[in-house]
Amino acid sequence: MERAGAEVARRGFKGLKTNIFRFDGPEPYVHMPGFNGPGWPELNISRDLVDGLVAQMTAFRNGAGPHVGLHLDLNFNFKTEGYIRLAQALSHDPKVLVLDEPLNGLDPLARSEMIALFRSTAEQGCYVIISSHVLHEVDVISDQVILLSNGYVVAEGQIQNVRSEIQEHPTQILVRCSRPREVAAKMLEYGHTIEVSIHKDEGGLLVKTRDADRFYLALNDLAVGGIEIESIAPADDDVLSVYEYLIGNEEAVR
Repeated sequence: MERAGAEVARRGFKGLKTNIFRFDGPEPYVHMPGFNGPGWPELNISRDLVDGLVAQMTAFRNGAGPHVGLHLDLNFNFKTEGYIRLAQALSHDPKVLVLDEPLNGLDPLARSEMIALFRSTAEQGCYVIISSHVLHEVDVISDQVILLSNGYVVAEGQIQNVRSEIQEHPTQILVRCSRPREVAAKMLEYGHTIEVSIHKDEGGLLVKTRDADRFYLALNDLAVGGIEIESIAPADDDVLSVYEYLIGNEEAVR
């Protein structure tokens, strides 16, 4: 491996791409259980495989030197936890971790564990960059987003800030409260209120308003007047709603 890395550098190449090689048989072979192994790849990779891969990439680096990029093709051989274990083994204290659809194929418990791992990794100072088309997952995971449509960036930043800049769509707010019909009637007296709908269980309402600040002030007055407010939550400052607004879809239905 070290000689191969040195040969790549000698020929002037800027990058070296490799698969995972195993040396536990009579001849070296490419490790590809994701393609030709029995059944599904295991979630957790073995310690000896991690150690062997570290030795392989170290040999390539020693031979190729610091100016040749090393690309490791994992070929769908592991699930997300396995990829992260390899990244941690190959790059101690990484500054940036890039993951493509990292929750794909995981059961609910594994997804929860992986999200916790992403957050703990970020808290340690690593930038965790995740590419995903499952937008409700992006809501759960991220604190900053970059939204793309047809290859173009349509928005970036904190999703609540992006939503606040979209003025052509009214703000939708969910309110759980006592006497929702009384609240609805009062809200319709204000010019900033566009639409009010009562929840089917008669335990709250959805308000669409042109001015969220004035709405909250009016709701505060109602609370002081004796209306019991159980909860207040924005209904359309999630990634999916904002994305639909930005690419020209109509208001998200709540």
